[in-house]
Amino acid sequence: MKLRKCLLYCIVVVIALIWAIAPVSAVTNVIPQGGDVFIGEQGLDVTAAVGGYSQIAWFMQGTNPNTDVPNAIYSVGNPSSFYVAPSNFAGKTGTWYRWDGSNQGQAFNVVDPSLTLRVWDQDTQTEVSGAKVPVGSTENFRIETNMYSIASRPGFNPVTDGMFTIKVQTPDGGILTSLIDITLLYVNYQIPLTNQNVNSNPYYWVSTTPIAPDWYVGWYTAAMTTYTGISGTRIYPDGTYTAWIECNVNHIKENYNIEGKTVSIKKTVTIESRPVSVTVNKGSVKRGETFSATVSGDPFTQYVIWVKSGTCSGTMSGYPCDQPPMISYNLQEGVMVGTNGDKYFDCSGCIKQVEENVPFYPDDGIWYYATVTTDVNGTRTIDWQTSTDTKPGTYSIAVVPLSSGDTVIPKFTTITVTKGTVTFAAYVFGQQTNQAYLGETIRLSGTNTDSTTTYLFISGPCQSCAGSDLVYNDPVVTGEPYTFTQVPVQPDGTWEYLWVTRENMIDLGQYYIYASSKPDDRQALENIQCINCSPVTPSCAAWTKIPFEFLQPKITADINPKVLKIVCCNPVSIIVSGNATGIWDYYYDEEYEEWVKDPIPIAFWVFGENKVAGSKYIYDQIDVNCPDDTFSFNLASYFNTLALQPGTYKVVLQHPMYNHLLDVIPEDWVYYPTWDTVWSGDPNKEYVITSDPVRWSKLFLIDGTGRLVGMQAFQALINGIDAQNIDDTYQVLEFKVESNTAVIADFSGTPTTGAKPLTVQFTDISTGTPNTWLWNFGDGTTSVQQNPLHTYQLEGSYDVTLSVSNAMGSSTTTKTDYVTVTSVGPTPTPTGTVTPTPGTNTIDLWPGWNFVSTPKTLADGYNTASEVFGGVNTGGHSIYLYDASTGIWTQMMADSPVKPLDGIWIYSTTTYQVTLHYKDDPLATPPTKQMYTGWNAIGFSDTTQASAKDTLTSVVDQWSQTMGFNAALQSYETSIINGGSGSHSDTNPMYPSKGYWLYMRGPGTLAAISA
Repeated sequence: MKLRKCLLYCIVVVIALIWAIAPVSAVTNVIPQGGDVFIGEQGLDVTAAVGGYSQIAWFMQGTNPNTDVPNAIYSVGNPSSFYVAPSNFAGKTGTWYRWDGSNQGQAFNVVDPSLTLRVWDQDTQTEVSGAKVPVGSTENFRIETNMYSIASRPGFNPVTDGMFTIKVQTPDGGILTSLIDITLLYVNYQIPLTNQNVNSNPYYWVSTTPIAPDWYVGWYTAAMTTYTGISGTRIYPDGTYTAWIECNVNHIKENYNIEGKTVSIKKTVTIESRPVSVTVNKGSVKRGETFSATVSGDPFTQYVIWVKSGTCSGTMSGYPCDQPPMISYNLQEGVMVGTNGDKYFDCSGCIKQVEENVPFYPDDGIWYYATVTTDVNGTRTIDWQTSTDTKPGTYSIAVVPLSSGDTVIPKFTTITVTKGTVTFAAYVFGQQTNQAYLGETIRLSGTNTDSTTTYLFISGPCQSCAGSDLVYNDPVVTGEPYTFTQVPVQPDGTWEYLWVTRENMIDLGQYYIYASSKPDDRQALENIQCINCSPVTPSCAAWTKIPFEFLQPKITADINPKVLKIVCCNPVSIIVSGNATGIWDYYYDEEYEEWVKDPIPIAFWVFGENKVAGSKYIYDQIDVNCPDDTFSFNLASYFNTLALQPGTYKVVLQHPMYNHLLDVIPEDWVYYPTWDTVWSGDPNKEYVITSDPVRWSKLFLIDGTGRLVGMQAFQALINGIDAQNIDDTYQVLEFKVESNTAVIADFSGTPTTGAKPLTVQFTDISTGTPNTWLWNFGDGTTSVQQNPLHTYQLEGSYDVTLSVSNAMGSSTTTKTDYVTVTSVGPTPTPTGTVTPTPGTNTIDLWPGWNFVSTPKTLADGYNTASEVFGGVNTGGHSIYLYDASTGIWTQMMADSPVKPLDGIWIYSTTTYQVTLHYKDDPLATPPTKQMYTGWNAIGFSDTTQASAKDTLTSVVDQWSQTMGFNAALQSYETSIINGGSGSHSDTNPMYPSKGYWLYMRGPGTLAAISA
């Protein structure tokens, strides 16, 4: 054992001797001429500095090294192992010269070393030595020394030859050789304290230049024990840390161990945890608004946050109207809802768990508390939400550290939740009011600062006790939003609803209109019971109500004169005037961005004992004046009152009432065929049609064989309007013609069109019993017969004039272009074909109305109405085209062109075949036709049938449906629907020489499929 101890001692001595005589580093001890050496350095190689001289000399300041005697001379000895001994060089700093009895030039400079360390805060770039810094701060060290010149010695390697060591002592006494920073990826990173290459004055342990915006490398005082550095236990607990720096280059510290010279004076810095706090970004919010709470404390530290209702009782249920604010349902970074609810805290002297202090509903209360982890800056912001279920009041947002002891007094802030308001008013035609005629459109406009939806309902006659919605009048139910009329609230807090009451099944009388921020019925809002045994939960909604009265629309009128005698020769005025209320519609015009008041017309009928001035009846519609709801019109504007025969006449004024639709009308006031009605036209008859039982049903025959005449028709009309399912109302006026001695010329003729020679039978239908007649046929011939037969020999159009007279006076009438004569036409050939034969050049007509077209462009001289249809006996009916741009039927004249793509309506008294002569032009461009939104009358444009899909391909995106007319059956065919199936498929064919109705959803250009 002794031998072992001896051997160990010898080894230690040998090592010590080797250390003593060997240079510490070959790269920190080489001194050039004029270089710095520091008191205490040992083993320096000053060979180059002394230049072979064996002595060096020092001169005091103020002496002349070239002439004065040195103040000190020192033998160099071994220049490769020179020792700057404190005993020799202390007090003799400055330049030492080479000496051989005289100055041989500078050798080196002797410097007394100095060394200072300061604790430096990276965030503020200020010294914090002796101060307190918060957890999460980043610290640095500033070194101030004159020994930095060592780094400039020849051969110095900055990577391996660092000669300074920073030492940091923990509060528990341990000495640290490195400190931890975190990288941009939040990963722990060790920064060494040893072998520091101090090469400037001052020198910083790490750079003071941020490597990212506001982010520095340095001693991160909040570093954690985990790999990522953002959770776990803090590596640097609270306490005072002591730091200093040493330099032992070339044994300088062993030889010259003096504070401030080779070792710095010790400095301290105290790391102190940040006090936890919580703040909110808003002092108060209205229900439905959001807010945020920010927890501030130590970085990467967990805290428990929750909402308190202002007391420690925790008695709130969490159910609607008894609910505090909740953490946002969105997932949030660093927030784990519903965790660590068993954390204890001191609640005014009693110990509570967090989960005991929050409501249980909904979801076991998890949205009322959470564990949050702060970020690198020691903060975490948590979004909170409120709703109309939130109870107004002041709440505390509390926070405690998760790692605290069993109990801790929480820090808190407050947030006040207020209830918003709901307001509104009713407007009719832009005027605020509390009454309207049933059927009018009511604009409800208001504000809602409590929720994003306004819930509307009414109470009143025959409504549910709880209230009814505004559309279907079904009962509303608390908590079931779909039972209410819902209106979205705009971002500025306003809302608006158009209540179209013409579509409501409600009674006249006094109502209340309710507007609420929650789907709560009248029981909840008013805190009343509709059923005694059913409890009521009072609402916390913001709400209001206004009274509103529905009035019955009315029509009142008078007629003047009521009794009249008609004499020659000016028409008699018969004035109908009155007042009609509840007759206006109200809508918002998107194009002009304004509210528009639109009149709904009323109708009038006139019936006589037989006819009315030669007509079976009179019907028309008129608008009511705005804003006084009056109307006035002269019957003489609608028929020739001179033609009225003595007798009693009934005038029926018809009001459309609540639905703003005239439910009983003549069928020719249905402007175009519709597929949602049971009515279809009859070419030989005219009906009055009704909405009872469905629109449009035939009510009675008013023209044609078997029609109701005069007062029979009047009574049938009254019975139809009085029907239970018709809401129209009416007033009957009466006037009487005692006598009519006026003579009024009138006549008819048949046929009025045809090929030359054309024989026309003219018939006198004048009133007032004329006894003389004078006809002018327009071709230079006249007649004095009452009912002459006249033959036209030449082509052309002729005006016909009839003058009549009797003892009471005379009258003349002229009908312009009344007779049209064409060239010789083809011989009529009866045919029984229902569907045109593909590829032919004929049009087959059936008795009655026919809807036809030419499949191709006709040849010049064969392309006018007189040339094509000159041989057709139309029974005195005109030939019609439909102008879709105006919705008006236009009569074809003799010289009117017959063009492809035009659908033509022509009446024939017999079956007849029309021959077509096509244009032979191989360079002809296929024709096109402009289509308009709504119904268009078109022709098929090929001599061979094709599917509707192919025929209408040029308007494939605009056409909705098409339908043809079966002339043999005098009824419309099954419609073909764009994209339809079965009998309505768009693969069904369209045929040559037929006309079709085409409904367009928008304008377009229809192109022919042949030339």
